[in-house]
Order: sequence, then C-alpha cells, then structure tokens
Amino acid sequence: MDMATRDGFWALTEKEKQTLRLIVRGHDAKSSARCLGLSVHTINERLRDARRKMAVSSSREAARMLLDAEGGSIGAPPPICRRTR
Repeated sequence: MDMATRDGFWALTEKEKQTLRLIVRGHDAKSSARCLGLSVHTINERLRDARRKMAVSSSREAARMLLDAEGGSIGAPPPICRRTR
C-alpha cells in the first residue's frame, strides 16, 4: 500500500468503512441502504467520500483496498443484514 492509499485508509470514517465492507460482500448501494436503515443518497455520499479519500474512481476498488488493509477479513455483517438476507 503506497503512502497516499495508507493516508486515505486512515482518513476513512468508521461509517465509510462499514459501507465499503458491505460493498465487498457484494451489496450495492440500495441493499446497503436497506441493511443499514439509511437512504441510498446517504450510502452514495459515503461511497463518494471514501473514493475521494482513497483516490480511486470505483467503490469496489476502494472496498478491495480496505479489505487488503484490514488483512483480508470482511468480518461479520451488521446484525440487521443477516436477518434480511
């Protein structure tokens, strides 16, 4: 991970990381919003901010970079996601 990416990773909020973890599990903005009880607009804002901080153009790329930075573990999904899937 280069310096800019590392800085971007540390700049991510926990909410942005939570959203990216759902993306890496295969969720899109709509299903992420449903899982988290948020609007699609809010999810898209989080993804846009994460892409900017990570200096990438794709949310999936940002999600993969987060996964790599966290050691390849996506952890358990939020409890609400497990009930709705």
